[in-house]
Amino acid sequence: MSTADGPTVSVIIPTHNRAHLVGQSIQSVLDQTFTDLELIVVDDGSTDETETVVRGFDDARINYTYQDHTGIGAARNTGLRKAQGRYIAFLDSDDVWLPDLLEVQVPILREHLGIGLVYAKAQAIDKHGKPMNQIRGSPQKYPGDAVKSALYGDFVCIIATLVRRECFDRVGPFDETLMAREDWDMWIRIAKYYRLAHVDKVLARFRTHDDQRAGFPIRHFMKEHAFTIGGSLFGRRRVFETVGMFDGRLISGGDRELGNRVQTAGFKLYYDHDNVMRHPARSTFRSVWSQYFRIGKGTVDLRRYYPDRYRSLKPWSFLPVFRPATRVSGILDPSGLGFAQKCGVVFVENVRRLAVASGRMMRYIETTTGLGPS
Repeated sequence: MSTADGPTVSVIIPTHNRAHLVGQSIQSVLDQTFTDLELIVVDDGSTDETETVVRGFDDARINYTYQDHTGIGAARNTGLRKAQGRYIAFLDSDDVWLPDLLEVQVPILREHLGIGLVYAKAQAIDKHGKPMNQIRGSPQKYPGDAVKSALYGDFVCIIATLVRRECFDRVGPFDETLMAREDWDMWIRIAKYYRLAHVDKVLARFRTHDDQRAGFPIRHFMKEHAFTIGGSLFGRRRVFETVGMFDGRLISGGDRELGNRVQTAGFKLYYDHDNVMRHPARSTFRSVWSQYFRIGKGTVDLRRYYPDRYRSLKPWSFLPVFRPATRVSGILDPSGLGFAQKCGVVFVENVRRLAVASGRMMRYIETTTGLGPS
């Protein structure tokens, strides 16, 4: 909770095994021209030198906390619980701010009480820090209708965002059951109650990684969720001798569960962008439905067999139309699609969500009635 004598801004940096980058992120916060802030670094189970790097900064505004690896949504929520500021900002541990980000954004929230969130542009940089053309953080698709705009697409870049603390008090924390896009989900919820303001200026820079060019961000899942990809997995025999094999009870999610055991045992996961696996596309309604129906069942099984590692599903996890999709995030450039093609893509995405929710509900009924696998 915020306090009367706390800082104006609480900056939250969740990190996991980014000792080689997190120092640059921290320094960019300490270099802000607006200085009334606290910096909360949430170490989400790092096994590298992250703690050493963070504690190497001699600045009383830094608050370091360590937790078992539970994912980026949970790490951000830990930061929210510790935050004392009136406004909340987020920065990922491989990205950086420009020095005037807070100086530009804080006055907007101070002077306009109806605005709950202000966001700016962020520009991509390569692994050497060289600016690239890619920009995130765009004006609302439907000016004056933040909810409709947020449902159309994620126009907010979290690392260039400043949010009133009261927004989280009203809509709740990040959804920790989501493996990705938990920030987009948050913006949709905030947009229901508050206005969003856009600063047409680059105030942050984000690093691009090779797998971000694909619709399935493998590196993200590996780093944030210790997710192994069974179809393209290459491992040492002693790893399996130590942690065991895939859990045969899991109809889906076994690659994630195995990866979690591998990481917990102290082994490192490595992503090799030079090796490519090709998977046949699922081109029929039945094949798409079958895949995601199975995935939905798997999410229930994970929480049933490993309740200490995976949080329980929320009631709305069984509702496929709770937040209907109007756009598919996996398509990097939808501008080349015709209207009919876009409608088809949106239809498939909603079918996917319906299949996942149906699979979850079916497995839940099976397990509670004793009709499912033991």
